[in-house]
Amino acid sequence: MNLPPDIKSIINYLRRSRQDEERERRTGEDTLAEQKMLMNRVLSSCGIPYEQRFEIGSGDKIETRPIFSEVLEELQAGKWNAIAVKEISRLGRGSYTDMGRIYDILTNNRIYIITPYKIYDPKNHSDLRQIRFELFLSREEFETTRERLMGARYNYSLQGKWMAGSVPFGYRFDEHTQRLMIEADQAEVVRLIFHLYAHEKMGYQAIATHLRKIGIRTATGKARWQPEVVHRMLKKPVYIGQVNFRTTERQGSRVKARPQEEWIIVEAAHEPIIDEQTWEQAQRRLRDTAGKLPINTDYSPCELASLVVCRSCARKMVRQYSVQQYTKRDGSISTYEKEFLRCTCGVYVKYREVEERLLELIGQIKLDPTLLEAGVQAILQAQPAEESVQATRLTEQLAQQEDSIQRKLEKAYELVLDGTFTKEEFAERRAKYQAEIDEINEHRHYVALHHAPERPSATVDLSDLLTNLLNVHGVYQKLGSKTCKNRLFQAVFDQVELAVREKGRGRKPTTFDLYIRFKAGLLV
Repeated sequence: MNLPPDIKSIINYLRRSRQDEERERRTGEDTLAEQKMLMNRVLSSCGIPYEQRFEIGSGDKIETRPIFSEVLEELQAGKWNAIAVKEISRLGRGSYTDMGRIYDILTNNRIYIITPYKIYDPKNHSDLRQIRFELFLSREEFETTRERLMGARYNYSLQGKWMAGSVPFGYRFDEHTQRLMIEADQAEVVRLIFHLYAHEKMGYQAIATHLRKIGIRTATGKARWQPEVVHRMLKKPVYIGQVNFRTTERQGSRVKARPQEEWIIVEAAHEPIIDEQTWEQAQRRLRDTAGKLPINTDYSPCELASLVVCRSCARKMVRQYSVQQYTKRDGSISTYEKEFLRCTCGVYVKYREVEERLLELIGQIKLDPTLLEAGVQAILQAQPAEESVQATRLTEQLAQQEDSIQRKLEKAYELVLDGTFTKEEFAERRAKYQAEIDEINEHRHYVALHHAPERPSATVDLSDLLTNLLNVHGVYQKLGSKTCKNRLFQAVFDQVELAVREKGRGRKPTTFDLYIRFKAGLLV
């Protein structure tokens, strides 16, 4: 190929087209490698130095194609005076504004376009007309393809098929039916999250911490759950079998809600994980707490927290508590409380029955009284320190949230200066943020009143326990808080395994056995 004499340096830009991507999915071929071989063959015979750049990802705007953005800046700066592409359409696909920018850079700097079949000179009127036509055609082709794909997704969504992006935690995608199918293990975690939020009244942070403590990992395998992930899961109607599509749209860098008449909502599109009652309770609480800070100032481990392990699946069992109401024949309302120790494999046993059995075991064995007394006294002495640690943690959390609000306020002010926000919008945002800061100050006052460290006002009389170990119930109750009771169990038991002997049915409770290993040195 004979190049014009004023071409001194060439940049070769390589990217996949939409057709290339479809072909790769269909055949598994590497179209980018093929494109590289073709352009090497074209450019190596020219005797002019060239450099190749690969766009691995793709996008419909210049700003979403970082490699091409970099190439345009270098062309503008005069680093290259020719760009080599497989076809002119590889430069396009952006908006009409983007095409105008590309066109101006090519013409103002006289950037030659080299393809395997022709060299285009922007100073040549015929070539320039062809460049304009190719850029326009690539945009029209992109719009046509996008409309066709969106039409297909629209029709599939109306049928209840999953077209809304990544598969939500708790489900897997069936490629044959294109619907969501329940992933059993993950679905149990989803049920646990909704239960803790709707029935146990735990906040996002407390739920995230609890999941980490009992060893449940995220969808990506991480040990630490983020509170905002828990929050988003609680708002997803996919968990009651609903498919939502076209509910939002992107406008620049913002995502805004579409008008409700454009939404596609399909009920019973797939098997639900969460029942309607639990879902409604969770949504009611989300509405009631909207705009409020998710600070849980009252969460502490329950008596059996992180203590009992299911022998069937080796996972730690967790507390499940709910209150149900039913109407009697005489019309009066009766309240029934349910409290279980449960496992993700489906094991349910009565919580207080397990607690009682552990207390009986402590009372039936001979423990070293000196070590036992020291252990209980250490728990009591640690309680004020624990309150101090909790107060410090809450104070730090409040400070972080206040810093976050201040940054949002500063950002809102910047958006006023650049014209994105009106003064009225800024005033509304400022009032909202000030209300949140006032609420933070109220929480600070609560922490100061309720979490200030104190010396214990009384000590537990251990004389009965040390002379008659069957009186362990009395000491257990005198410990007061459920956290201290949990610490007592943790101090006595190294491991507690629960094995179901026979599952309950109706009014018949589940029967089970406990396999215990005590802390070293406690047994006489």
